[in-house]
Amino acid sequence: MRDVGVNAVDNSFFLEQSSIIRNGSNRRFLEPALSGPFILGVGRLIRQKNWGTLIEAFARLQQAPLAETWSLVLVGDDQERATLESSVPDSIR
Repeated sequence: MRDVGVNAVDNSFFLEQSSIIRNGSNRRFLEPALSGPFILGVGRLIRQKNWGTLIEAFARLQQAPLAETWSLVLVGDDQERATLESSVPDSIR
């Protein structure tokens, strides 16, 4: 069979994991370490998703005078993870 390049979400995995969280079996997901507002990015860490632009925009946001301190949380993994981690300015780590 020919690979047609389809990406799919494993719904059974997410159904199982969400049941665990709803039942309280894994409390660490229910008690986030963040104490203020945050921007959440979720997805594969690949070049096509252009995560670098989000990181650059967040760095600019951190330079603006804001009433609250914001955090940026990226959830995901893939081929660009190391590159993205090394591109995060020290000012927003």
